[in-house]
Amino acid sequence: MHLEIEGEGPDLVLLHGWGLRLEVWDGLVGSLRDRFRVIRADLPGHGRSRAATRLEAGALIPALEAVLEPPACWVGWSLGGLLALQLSALRPAWFDRLGLVGCNPCFVQRPDWPGMTPEVFEAFAAGVESDPGATWRRFLALVAQGGGRREVLRSLRRTAGGLPPATDALVQGLEQLAHTDARPAAAGCGVPVHWLLGTADALVPAATADALAGLTGPESVTRIEGAGHAPFLSHPAPFNEWLARVAG
Repeated sequence: MHLEIEGEGPDLVLLHGWGLRLEVWDGLVGSLRDRFRVIRADLPGHGRSRAATRLEAGALIPALEAVLEPPACWVGWSLGGLLALQLSALRPAWFDRLGLVGCNPCFVQRPDWPGMTPEVFEAFAAGVESDPGATWRRFLALVAQGGGRREVLRSLRRTAGGLPPATDALVQGLEQLAHTDARPAAAGCGVPVHWLLGTADALVPAATADALAGLTGPESVTRIEGAGHAPFLSHPAPFNEWLARVAG
């Protein structure tokens, strides 16, 4: 698994979301590397980890174990947040804080939890099977919905390099989102958990914020008005304020 490490200080690990690559964090690294040793990963099947074949939390452990100086602050976006939650249960000593951006620990709607409806999710998954490139491009457009849509979409396309991940990785990522229920990991996490959601997120329903407040406490949830699924791109100032509270 490909990693990039910059800066000096305590470790800060950044995990990107489905269909993207570590460059999505480029706008943050410059302001972070003076205070942290920033570790960014291309998730398996994505970016320069394209040859890796297993997209699951356990597959991240060997590469991270070789470089990590725990405990670290972790920030995971969307699928990256779901993987970070799973890792917090597998390797609790690696964590001292956990920030989760646009992340729903139970992504697909269940009777007791808000999420994407199964019908919409299944249609999206079918699109990946039949035309992965077109479905990936539609996904980028969904991520960009909300404030600053055009700028966010340009940034996503630029940092993605115009090339979708391996189709197997897209499928495996959707399987993770479809079947993972990380609510127990979040509720049982032994370190502070901080959620950041955009009120205009097209992928995580607004009701998720209240559900998360019931899971880990209202003080753990921050909302950015008008932000979509990538608030670090659309609303950098409030995002950086939130990150400063999370990372210390």
